[in-house]
Amino acid sequence: MAEPLPPISFVTDDSGDYVVNVDGTDVKSTAALLSRLPALRDPFYAAFLAEAVNHLTAGYDNELITDPAAFKASYMKRYEAENPDAQFEQGTQQLHNYDLPEFDKITAPNLDGNRLVFFSEDLFLGTPYRFEMPLDLTDDSQVSVAPF
Repeated sequence: MAEPLPPISFVTDDSGDYVVNVDGTDVKSTAALLSRLPALRDPFYAAFLAEAVNHLTAGYDNELITDPAAFKASYMKRYEAENPDAQFEQGTQQLHNYDLPEFDKITAPNLDGNRLVFFSEDLFLGTPYRFEMPLDLTDDSQVSVAPF
């Protein structure tokens, strides 16, 4: 069984930075979070760690994809409701402006060897992003984020 975690919340600090509050203490980076809570490397906590990394990296702009089938259904419903012939308009987002994602490669958060891999949806664009990071990261620059 996985080691229990202390109380944790995803918030912003007084300066507006995204932080993970661990038992009353703000943690500002993924590296610091893993140093403070090594139990997050347990596969049991893959989704929770993904949520924390997503929050620290993208804040409230992205939402973790935990159900790839539901994400695909929602995406396709929006995609099919759009007019594919509509002219580009500044400030208006249309999924037809992007290639269709490779839905079969979008997974729930998981550990792939010594790496955490997960996907999140940009809530403004509606498009998915792929996140990947080593579980032994020492610097947040090791968190890779790419449009998918």
